[in-house]
Amino acid sequence: MERSVYTSPEEQMKKTYPVKERLIKGLFVLLFSFAFSICRFLIGIIALVQFLFDLISGEPSIRLCNFSAKLNDYVSEIIAFVSYQSDIKPFPFSDFPSNELKKN
Repeated sequence: MERSVYTSPEEQMKKTYPVKERLIKGLFVLLFSFAFSICRFLIGIIALVQFLFDLISGEPSIRLCNFSAKLNDYVSEIIAFVSYQSDIKPFPFSDFPSNELKKN
């Protein structure tokens, strides 16, 4: 008769998710946290430029709307990766989101 050996969840985690991989993931989390801060800065610039477009021409720039929609998806991917909801690394390790808004 074989005896069943209990392994704790911590031990199972070490076997399935080695320390080296966790350290590498941590470095990528730091890298994408920095990318997130750059995106926050870009969002502020886009908001200011869109406000100026709206003030001067009466409507926002469609190109900036399309870019900001893609940036929104990219930031969502970064947040999912950094918060450990996804293991898929965002751009440049995968494709940049291709979301585009349609003009109403």
